[in-house]
Amino acid sequence: MENPIFRLCHCTTIAIIGAGLAGLLAAQGLKKVRYREPAAGGSRSSPRWGCTSRLDDDDPLGYRCSPKRRRLVPANILEAFQDVVCNTCVHHTEILKDIPVYNGLTGGLLFRKPASEVRLVSRQGLRRILVQELDVRWDKTVDGFESVPDGVRLSFKNGGVFDADYILGADGWLSRIRQLLMGSKIPRLCPSGYLLAMGITKYSDASKTEAILKAGPVASIMMGMKVVGTVGVMSVDDPQDLSTWTTFWTTFWTKVCRGVWVNLGGRNALEYIKDCTPPLRDVFQSAIDWTPAGSRVHINEMYYWMPQRWNNFGGRVTLAGDAAHLMLHYGGQGWQHAVMDAENYVATIFRVENGMELPATALQKYDAEVLQRGRVAVQESLQEAKRALDPSKSKEMLEVPDVFVSLDDALMDQLLRTQTLEVPELFFSRHQALMNPSLAM
Repeated sequence: MENPIFRLCHCTTIAIIGAGLAGLLAAQGLKKVRYREPAAGGSRSSPRWGCTSRLDDDDPLGYRCSPKRRRLVPANILEAFQDVVCNTCVHHTEILKDIPVYNGLTGGLLFRKPASEVRLVSRQGLRRILVQELDVRWDKTVDGFESVPDGVRLSFKNGGVFDADYILGADGWLSRIRQLLMGSKIPRLCPSGYLLAMGITKYSDASKTEAILKAGPVASIMMGMKVVGTVGVMSVDDPQDLSTWTTFWTTFWTKVCRGVWVNLGGRNALEYIKDCTPPLRDVFQSAIDWTPAGSRVHINEMYYWMPQRWNNFGGRVTLAGDAAHLMLHYGGQGWQHAVMDAENYVATIFRVENGMELPATALQKYDAEVLQRGRVAVQESLQEAKRALDPSKSKEMLEVPDVFVSLDDALMDQLLRTQTLEVPELFFSRHQALMNPSLAM
């Protein structure tokens, strides 16, 4: 598996392995903190980093303003967020107030989720923005690492090495850094029993796009039965011509045959969905039925593991994001907690670099918090998925808005269909994000 590295050139070198949103966000946060609060000594030379993950995937990611998390992202990066909003027609006119959730049994409105600060953005676009001003080093594949005086040395499969003071493994659910830290004690990957499917398509038919917009101007959900569906707008070519718009749909349901691997794409995935998925209602089913051949369609089972303590090499090496706590992406919790990991890691390194704590002590606290929060979040993601598919309990989702955002997320994790990708291809979640691009730093 190819892995990226990020180098913060100052007195301290930090290698971030992984170029998903967690790794990119941590890199930007470290760069920003470094420039505003430089440690004593050294020069402010340009940050450097290496990256090998794809930047060509294009899936929706929802984000919401978070004053605390604004500190992670430089002002110029935040300003660029408005350039990657999926449905600019809505967000630029401030029409969006909430996300409608419909009853899967009756078709009527079940409830509305407040969404005035939500922005649905292109995942590809967001990654392209977050990679700005970072010196990307491509095609680095981590083979191992070892302790050296005052740091760690990464070795790569091409024979190269890289010396760093600290390593942050943000290289996803197949994390090589996690494997090296835990060895034979690495937790078992657990199948959840829940299948997640997604389709991205351009119908080239204004009436079909209009039907999706009628359900909700950005996205809408149907739940309250044994399948949950989402429809929404992926991108807008010509705001005046609905036939040029690209839309998406997702479905989430319980797998019937346990122990059977379901990992399909393209025509096979579409046929499986039509033949084996419990039916939805109205436009939520029509969006699937309208999907033309050649559209991007995938089905995968979601996986998780229960986080377990790892050896952090005296505070030199740790984990973040899916590498630390793989949970169901259905509720968007994975992205939410990746952001929190990045926040906490940046704050931890800041304390160490300013002499407030020793590395071993500071990183031990970081690890303990990540593990405790991750264990709770993994359990919550399983419980929320179960509730979402129970007609008698669907309204209970209103009781836990910070854990399950009904818009969000029946997502599909492209990671689960290959052993080489490091970054989920779809994250559609509302509450996790970085910030409202209209707000100034």
